[in-house]
Amino acid sequence: MQRWQGKTAVISGASAGIGAAISVVLADAGMRVVGLARRPQLVDQLQSQVRGNGSIHSRRCDVSNSDDVAATFKWIDEQFGNIHALVNNAGIFPKGHITEIGDNILSEETLMSVVDINLKGPVMCARHAVASMKRASFDGHIININSISIAHCKVAISTVDAELYQQ
Repeated sequence: MQRWQGKTAVISGASAGIGAAISVVLADAGMRVVGLARRPQLVDQLQSQVRGNGSIHSRRCDVSNSDDVAATFKWIDEQFGNIHALVNNAGIFPKGHITEIGDNILSEETLMSVVDINLKGPVMCARHAVASMKRASFDGHIININSISIAHCKVAISTVDAELYQQ
């Protein structure tokens, strides 16, 4: 982890669960973590759990909104410099069916929210993170974690992973 000391990691979905845990672990290892969340006050509370030399900073970001993602990554570049790692963790898993089988059929609006958050969000975050890594000539890492609802988007996110690997 020595290579990552003082480097910047961006974690989406950082307000709770896996995203919160990853944020604390990376900060404990000495990284500067920028936690993206719709509830940034919960990310702010994570700093008290950090025992290492790193830090956690929050930024409100709705990953389903391209303009919000672009503004967030611009802010990160201005505040902290280049991004060295990205963990795409934001995801939703609404209960229901995508087909008209069963009692709880998901609306088109709900299905589009799944696609926007679980697919579009990681793609837009990766686009900005890769640009930042390239500007710094840094071989960073992108980790895609997502809700189990990713089954609705699995082939698409696998294609995105393959494209990112090539870069």
